[in-house]
Amino acid sequence: EMKELAQLLANSDLVPKDCQRKPANVLIILMFGRELGLTTAQALQNTMVVNGRPAIWGDAAQAKVEQSGLMEWWKDTLDEKTMTVTYVVKRVGREPVTRTFSQADAVKANLWSKQGPWVQYPKIMLFNRARAFALRHTFPDVLKGLRIVEEDRDIIEVVDQGDGTYAMPKAKTGAADPFAAGPETQPSATVSAPSPTTAPSPV
Repeated sequence: EMKELAQLLANSDLVPKDCQRKPANVLIILMFGRELGLTTAQALQNTMVVNGRPAIWGDAAQAKVEQSGLMEWWKDTLDEKTMTVTYVVKRVGREPVTRTFSQADAVKANLWSKQGPWVQYPKIMLFNRARAFALRHTFPDVLKGLRIVEEDRDIIEVVDQGDGTYAMPKAKTGAADPFAAGPETQPSATVSAPSPTTAPSPV
């Protein structure tokens, strides 16, 4: 049934470009979506093929973590002076986990002046990186080992050329960049989500 559905969806122009006329790609995405408990539509909307591997968008990753009931609370802050985003998340029964990503980190990774979202919406990109680290490290069982799109698409994989040399191609993504629609479609790096229940502020 999934194979038949994949073939049907691959003939649609409403699926990501990497899935159009490619039922095998659709099937792989649906399989990963099932692992995460995503519906067919959610899997197609929230999964992107980056460097040949499926990855999930950060908003979808956070949604799955929150739905799991294992997240107690989370908070993010932005230090304007150092341009550092700090993302803190508390898993039930464990100590809070803190991850940061700063302008200095982005410069070191050759991201800060990278054309596209890093130039247009740097605060959002810092937030996405800090959140990706925190969620992956704290909830690997929920995310099933899937990486985060906002993080993975900036990674350049070294490719063996077979002659003793290696190439470093740009990351390839399988869908249009959502940032083209404007920053209002993405989370703010300075707004924290309140906990469903009253929780002490992390130290």
